Amino acid sequence: MKTKKLTVMALTAAISMAVSAPALAGQWKQDAVGWWYDNGNGTYPADRWEWVDGNGDGIAECYYFDRYGYCFMNSFTPDGYWVDANGAWVVNGIVQTKAIGTPAQEQTNSSAPAVQEEERILELYEEEPILKNRFSTKSEDVTHKEKEKWKKVLRLEPTGSYNAVQGRLDVEEAYAEYYTGGGYGTLTVEIAPASDQNWKYGESAIVEIYGGDGSLLYESEIVDYRTNAFEVQLNISGQDSILFKASVCSIEGKATRHALPIIFRDARLEEKAEASVPAQSVQSETESRDDNGTSMELLTLEPEGSFWFSEFDKLNTTTREKWSNGFWLAANKAYVEYYVGGDYTELSFSMAPQYGFPTKTTGEAAVYGDNNELLWKSDKINANSSPVDVTVDISGQDYIKFYYTRNGDGTILFKDAVLGE
Repeated sequence: MKTKKLTVMALTAAISMAVSAPALAGQWKQDAVGWWYDNGNGTYPADRWEWVDGNGDGIAECYYFDRYGYCFMNSFTPDGYWVDANGAWVVNGIVQTKAIGTPAQEQTNSSAPAVQEEERILELYEEEPILKNRFSTKSEDVTHKEKEKWKKVLRLEPTGSYNAVQGRLDVEEAYAEYYTGGGYGTLTVEIAPASDQNWKYGESAIVEIYGGDGSLLYESEIVDYRTNAFEVQLNISGQDSILFKASVCSIEGKATRHALPIIFRDARLEEKAEASVPAQSVQSETESRDDNGTSMELLTLEPEGSFWFSEFDKLNTTTREKWSNGFWLAANKAYVEYYVGGDYTELSFSMAPQYGFPTKTTGEAAVYGDNNELLWKSDKINANSSPVDVTVDISGQDYIKFYYTRNGDGTILFKDAVLGE
């Protein structure tokens, strides 16, 4: 990994913790999250350094506590000092100590962690990812829509191809993960599709940013040839790594692997989380809609039969909505059939044409029950159709079948298919 580039924005005179803070006397405690220190008076140290005499021997060690009061261990602290497996501040392998009520013992020439206002900036262009795929850096690149020259960019090139035999979109995600050490509060970056002949009508991708704990911090709107450059600012407090990921959502009928490049400019981490955007709370779209009574998500069942059917993790509708955890039908007379055992009275789902649905194609969707009884039929579906929510009475039906007909190309999407009583 290349040397970190630190920018000091404001720096007051360093005041040693050995001088400014007394040693605490209380009791160490541990819970499911980690170790913290009970001062014995209903308080605990948080978001700072403290000298602590944990065993009452008159000698205190220096510990750093995060904003929740948990002790850093075997890692660098946010201000760049090393603490050992017990959380004690270490210099050149030596635990730094002080006798309670006296200045710190001078075991090295290094000063103690300082109480100061210092802001560090880490430029990711100068760093080497710890994990990467279809990633590169470029000294100069051009945005697709504005034709603006960007300097020092990160570039992700996710790919996709249409598998006509199996009727599905095969994708390879592009990503780059950076180690941050948990010492930064804000991520800021500009994002745009790169100027490239690959971007065509009906082709799209999305960008996601994850924290080191696996949480989704950001998910973009649909990125396509019309997308303007945009800026993202996130709160990354406590994240020891950050992963950028780009994925293809739709490809216009290409059988060969096809890349949709996305570029990132001025990707930087800052120590303080000023004016940052809270991490998004992402809720599964496959949760049951029925909070009262018995229900079942249809995708938990195994299909009895199908033709040009597939489940999907993430795709987009013609209105550029991102849909997750659904299924699609992608050919004339495509279908999927499920056995439901006659135990449910209602089927509910949402339906929409996929992003890139051809303008000359029209289609219809239907739901059939036992003995091909028609239970529901859609209006004509075309490129201008909006998503619809559907509820179908399936009382007494042992089987239900989704059926799709069309007069050209084009895929229809279904999500949140739930059986209810």
